Amino acid sequence: MESPNTVPADKPKLYSLVVGINAYQQVRSLSGAAQDAQTFARYLTELSGFEHHPLHLIDHEATKTALINGFRTHLSQAGPGDTALFYFAGHGAQETADQSLWPTETDGKLESIVCFDGDAANPWAYLLTDKELRFLIAELSQTGAHIVTIFDCCHSGDNTRFFDLLAGTPEGQRMQERRLAQSAPMRPYEGFLFHERFSEAELREKGLDQVMPLGKHVQLAACESDEAAVEDRENREGAFTKNLIAVLKAANSALSYQTLHNRVRQYMRFAYEQRPRISAAGDPSGQLLQTGFLNRAIDSQADAAEMTYNPAKKQWILDVGAIHGLGRTTKTIQVLDETGQPAFPGSPLKIGADYTLLKISSEQGAGLDKGKAYRVKVEGLLSEPVKLHLINHNGDVAEAAQLLATLTEKAGAFFVPEEREESADYTLHLCNGLWFFTRPGDENRPLVRTVPAEKPDWAYQELTNQLRHLAAWKYWKDLQNPEAPNPILTVSVTPEDSETVTLNGSNPPAVTIPLREGKSATGKTVWANKVRIQLTNPTSQTLYCTVLYLSRDFLSTKNFLPINEQLQAGNYRLEPGQSEWLGLPSRKSLTGRLDVVRLGLEETVRQYNWPDVTEYFKIIVSVNPLSEPTLAMLELDALPSPHTLDEKPASDETRASAFETEEDEAEFPDWSTQTVTLHMPNPVYNRVDLGELNRMLEPVLNDGLEVASPMADFALGLYFKPNPGDSALVLRDDLTLTGEEQRGLWGDLKSFVNDQIASQIRNRQYRQNLIKYPDRVRMVAGGDSWFQYPLLSDIVDYLARVYLVSSTPAVGSLKKYVEKSNFLETIAKVSPRYFLLSGGGPDFFGEAFATYIREQPEPNQPAPQRYLAGAFTTALDELEQNFQRLFRLIRLQNPNLRVLVHGYDYVLPSVTETQSGKPGPLTESLLKKGISDESEQKALVRWMIDRFNERLQRAAADYDQVIYMDLRGTIRPSTLTLKYWYDEFHPNDKGFLSLATRYSQRIGQLERERSAKTAG
Repeated sequence: MESPNTVPADKPKLYSLVVGINAYQQVRSLSGAAQDAQTFARYLTELSGFEHHPLHLIDHEATKTALINGFRTHLSQAGPGDTALFYFAGHGAQETADQSLWPTETDGKLESIVCFDGDAANPWAYLLTDKELRFLIAELSQTGAHIVTIFDCCHSGDNTRFFDLLAGTPEGQRMQERRLAQSAPMRPYEGFLFHERFSEAELREKGLDQVMPLGKHVQLAACESDEAAVEDRENREGAFTKNLIAVLKAANSALSYQTLHNRVRQYMRFAYEQRPRISAAGDPSGQLLQTGFLNRAIDSQADAAEMTYNPAKKQWILDVGAIHGLGRTTKTIQVLDETGQPAFPGSPLKIGADYTLLKISSEQGAGLDKGKAYRVKVEGLLSEPVKLHLINHNGDVAEAAQLLATLTEKAGAFFVPEEREESADYTLHLCNGLWFFTRPGDENRPLVRTVPAEKPDWAYQELTNQLRHLAAWKYWKDLQNPEAPNPILTVSVTPEDSETVTLNGSNPPAVTIPLREGKSATGKTVWANKVRIQLTNPTSQTLYCTVLYLSRDFLSTKNFLPINEQLQAGNYRLEPGQSEWLGLPSRKSLTGRLDVVRLGLEETVRQYNWPDVTEYFKIIVSVNPLSEPTLAMLELDALPSPHTLDEKPASDETRASAFETEEDEAEFPDWSTQTVTLHMPNPVYNRVDLGELNRMLEPVLNDGLEVASPMADFALGLYFKPNPGDSALVLRDDLTLTGEEQRGLWGDLKSFVNDQIASQIRNRQYRQNLIKYPDRVRMVAGGDSWFQYPLLSDIVDYLARVYLVSSTPAVGSLKKYVEKSNFLETIAKVSPRYFLLSGGGPDFFGEAFATYIREQPEPNQPAPQRYLAGAFTTALDELEQNFQRLFRLIRLQNPNLRVLVHGYDYVLPSVTETQSGKPGPLTESLLKKGISDESEQKALVRWMIDRFNERLQRAAADYDQVIYMDLRGTIRPSTLTLKYWYDEFHPNDKGFLSLATRYSQRIGQLERERSAKTAG
């Protein structure tokens, strides 16, 4: 135990009870829990602003009695304005609940934390249940203190244990969960801490809420109830605590509980498939989660500026202003002394575009040397980070975690993780060996050129640079002076052959620019329009304007206004009553520059089928020219666009960018901004040329080897959709096909897409990982959409994060898959240890499904057999034969190859229990046959799945190397808040994770048997 710190008594007090247990006696020991507690304790000692009173219990000190006493004698010393913190790292567990006493426990379990067990005779002597914790917190809440509890352990049984997938990798072998595998038996009522405070009869009569009201507190837990909290045994640290402290330190511990939870949750979900949860109990106002962590103030980040005395103004001036965020994102200004310590606060007297006049009292100013520059701490400069959502589709777990660490270290001020994709500014994906940024919910239109994952260190640096660039571009786009909402310049926009639009307000609605069809000098079809944008100074003041053109490819440049004599480019002097047209310099123009802005349809927009494009002119108007450092800061080169067909080597030509500055004297604000937003609908949206589409999908040569084109991933997502109940991809119905000479190609293209391209995309990652992780277990996977479903993270996507998985071309029908035998070639090339097969589903639940159902039920047969026609039995016979034929082919080629083949879990003909919420072909077929009762529909499909599994199991039994995997019952039933099926035939991401976990557990078992046999 540690003794309290001695700190001045005028600060609020923090009472911490920090517990970590590795050395359990009766249950499995842990490696990192005690270390996590010590790490968290050190973090607390480094916090300023508290009088800290710690009580730390490690291993044998952390008995149940000691924890209870810690609440009642230590934490209870906290009073109003103080904070009481309980942190626990160790095992979580369940115990059987008396549901007549605890009716809200629908799963029949109580959640518990496992205290040090020692020589305890009964489990309840070392299990502290959630109800007992509730009782202790209710007692503690009477003090009026701010209460926080943090748990780095599992709290219930889990179904989707992602960490099991890591078993086949070195990093996975280090991982273990913090949960007891078995539930403890039901305890007698006398075994509860509160049994003497109120009787069992009283509890039954009045109910839990009346007998034991919730005490107001915040709780952070390491994972959701259907996930596992994991720790790294080698590094002796829990994933949750590690990320929690990293996020806190990155934000200087000054952020709200809600923000903290969102950031940590997004980190964990991206790298570990572990989602921390948060709750605020006893807070009907809903404000508790908006409180700062440990009840601290929520501050912005700090940056340094310079303060000098201006004799002409007779004022002290900061060299930063509104453009840098001062007044918009800052909270405090502190003038520093020579030692770097705060001397006194300052306040803005007047905020200019790139300067600030400070209000300094005569007493404060008397001690300043007017010939000297002083450093000033300004909190919140340029601190409007973008909200970034991260999605790891099938990438390596360790690399995903390392990227987050790199981004936090090198670009932490430029982004915050956002868990809800719809609330993010951008989404960063890792998919099939490529990193790329998109708009939220639009994963098939990369904003910037993709970054291959084959060289991780280079990829991390490139992504860091892109993220910083995106954040800077968005900062300029959103820049405005909230104190000057009314525009100063008169701005008009005139598209060619259209009426003039006069813009009102500082951020008026977008002007739609229709792109018109024309021909280039070479006869090529082009889509473009010329737009005249005029700026007029209606005031009696001379103004300085800087116009930034913020383009689709994240360019920011100042070239759209002339350069005044003796002024740096970007400071354009606009006299009273003067007008100027925006345009680029041009040698072809008599005046040396254009008076129109030409907007055209870019190949990126056309080939990636963007519905429209929005670009901006940001105008900054100020009464004085901007400083040279500020003007230089406004420039951003364009980010490289995604790959396109016939793309040319990079040139110096860009589409341009402009920034406009306006300054003013006393009659109106010192500076203001205006935005011209140009919206250009894509005139050829959803029109696809089949010849071009074929080229997008064609493999490219890389070191003499055919590999998937970097455009193919997105072309599949943009122009194709999965056929229900089948792994085949078909063109979307809403597309208009062009290229008449190519129409005969479509049959070949469709075959190429389904037989080759999807697996080539998957195998990009396989080749990368083969070089980076040559010792990982190799396997080949093939079959239907449970192994290859473009909309979701399917079984192979999860397995590919931790194994070397080479995918064969998908063929819906098992018979076709056997006949083509391409999988044998892949097996010969890869020399895998396992072949994974998913097959037969499309044969039964695809187009043929309706033929298995009678037009009229057979009255002499029991349900559900009375609905099935003889075609179903015939199909089962053929299925068994095709499986046997496939197993026989594999045995002839490679008798030592282990084959893992699965039957299906019970597919779900239900609209309400699926994520898509739409009726699928199974439901529609059953309804057409007159089977409308949902329970009968489910019973029929369940019976069919059982017969399918029986035949598959029988076919596998004749081959020693074939392992049949029964997946029935793997996926949890849907709840009000959680669904595990995407549609009636396909699980969603969480459902597929459950199935992939079963595979990983089985493979891990086989690997252990193999190692034991080799050792023997």
